[in-house]
Amino acid sequence: MKRILLILVLSLVWSSVTQVHADFLDLSADSEYYQSISAMVDKGLVDGYQEDNTFRPDQLVTRAEFLKLAYLTNLYSAEGIKPESIEPLLDRTLDLNCFNDVDQNDWYAPIVCLNKQNGNIQGYGDNTFGPNDHINVGEAARMMTPGYPTGSEGHWAEASLTDLAPHALPNSINAIDQLLTRKEAVEMIWRHYIANHAQLKEKESSLLVWLDDDFLDMDYIGKTQYWIGCNYYAKYDGQIYHLNCHPDTTLDPTVMLDVDIDSFKIETSYLDNNQGQRAFSMALDDKALYLRDEQLEDTTGGIFMLLDAKASTELSSVFFGHDSTKIYPIICYEGCHLNNIPFPDADIESFEILDNLYYRDKNSLFYFYPSIKADAPLKIIGADLETFEPTEDGYAKDKNHTYYLGQMMEAER
Repeated sequence: MKRILLILVLSLVWSSVTQVHADFLDLSADSEYYQSISAMVDKGLVDGYQEDNTFRPDQLVTRAEFLKLAYLTNLYSAEGIKPESIEPLLDRTLDLNCFNDVDQNDWYAPIVCLNKQNGNIQGYGDNTFGPNDHINVGEAARMMTPGYPTGSEGHWAEASLTDLAPHALPNSINAIDQLLTRKEAVEMIWRHYIANHAQLKEKESSLLVWLDDDFLDMDYIGKTQYWIGCNYYAKYDGQIYHLNCHPDTTLDPTVMLDVDIDSFKIETSYLDNNQGQRAFSMALDDKALYLRDEQLEDTTGGIFMLLDAKASTELSSVFFGHDSTKIYPIICYEGCHLNNIPFPDADIESFEILDNLYYRDKNSLFYFYPSIKADAPLKIIGADLETFEPTEDGYAKDKNHTYYLGQMMEAER
């Protein structure tokens, strides 16, 4: 084990690289990548080539190199763990032959195998990882967003790229299969893990200053948290104040109208995925649900209430709201959004969750996948209400049939 840990410590730089000063001979101070590369070098997360004091910004990056840099930067940003402190994290038994093309003596074996053990990477169908293959944009996006769904439609990296595009992709990125250079890889990782995180921290600090300076007696209620950004709520002088803390918004607290002060609270749904436990939240009182600072209403003006039911997938969380007659899913991802198509003829009083895909009431069974681009809830036709039960991976069964994604299997019809 000590030998394995030494391999990791000696390989904290990108393959045969030793730390040098950020003023590299091949990196101009007016380069659009200078800020990110200099910042990452200063933090000890990436280095240049000592023999000629270059960074080689246009050199292509391998999958193992990118995975290591993303993993170490994420630990540094989220937990404050410096690269030289990574060794204690591997004080466990690891299978360092975790892929057919990864040998325990390879410098990248500990990082690759730790990430496989944690569920952050899967590799290819033949149990290979391709550690020395050059990485493309889609593959890099997937590594930076473990736990995101690959999706049955569209490109397998669509969800990851949708998340990263607004804040993490450099201007030079033109295609999903484009191979990444060192400068682009550092830029993507710096933007996502360092710059974006810093903006959120700055926003939160601004809120605390706002509370301390202007409302010393304000009662802080809490915040609703999503994958990107959040909303703060605080109580002061008989009113509820709201502040959007998404990094792309300005600090602009607003007074919420028509809120029941005494019953106002934050309702949280926890989900577990390969990145650990995440929390999605909604604000509500005894009268209605709130998205940001406004009451959630349907097209007829009916006020939504929250059902005592929550579900989640590997990426998103779903609450269930209802008006006087219908139940609607509310998908939480980068924020919470109402799916305007209700569960068909669902009974509000008896509605319950069987698992994160299947639901029922006293009369019917339903299927609904709470993805970013959710489809309409589906009533399952022909299923036996008493014996129906979900199994795994989208399958379910009753005493007569097997179902997949809410549909009876074709061979059994």
